[in-house]
Amino acid sequence: MKRIKNELVAFKVPTPINKKIEKFAELEMISKSDLIRRSVFAEFSKLDKKYRENRPTNWSRLKTA
Repeated sequence: MKRIKNELVAFKVPTPINKKIEKFAELEMISKSDLIRRSVFAEFSKLDKKYRENRPTNWSRLKTA
């Protein structure tokens, strides 16, 4: 069984963005980290759909040695 390993990802944001994160996290009654994770997952979902739909059907899998 493969275990999921969590890794720290840190980044800086302008103060107004941080305040917005705090505001919406408080309104949702979740942590800032949870709000950021939700946002990242939502963006990944959009990107997965975008690139899955636009992938040419004749692409082949890369073969590895």
